[in-house]
Amino acid sequence: MLKIESKQGTVLLTSDIEASAENWLLETYGKNLKAQVLIAPHHGSKTSSTFDFIKAVQPDYVLISAGCRNQFGHPHPAVLQRYEQVNAKWLNTADKGAITLSTKEGSLQVQAMRDTESKYWNNK
Repeated sequence: MLKIESKQGTVLLTSDIEASAENWLLETYGKNLKAQVLIAPHHGSKTSSTFDFIKAVQPDYVLISAGCRNQFGHPHPAVLQRYEQVNAKWLNTADKGAITLSTKEGSLQVQAMRDTESKYWNNK
């Protein structure tokens, strides 16, 4: 796990951790886990993103790295509901394409390629 902090915002990169690692992080770091952006643990699998962990992080955005129609069904619908319970906006690369974070105008900006760019075959 890696937490990146700057004047513009905080991002928590969790990799493939699951519930047991999340519980350890809660016990060890508690409120210090808070971040504006959370990279979804384990691609949003049902074995990760426990409610207590998400509640401690208090993300504004959750970025989910998952392939379209992946064989594991990531992200799990119950996990998406937990993100919504803490009012976090989630974006999935399977739906949104590349997701970028930038620090424009003194704050953290989140953009999805499919929201900002036309289809590549439409470019001339």
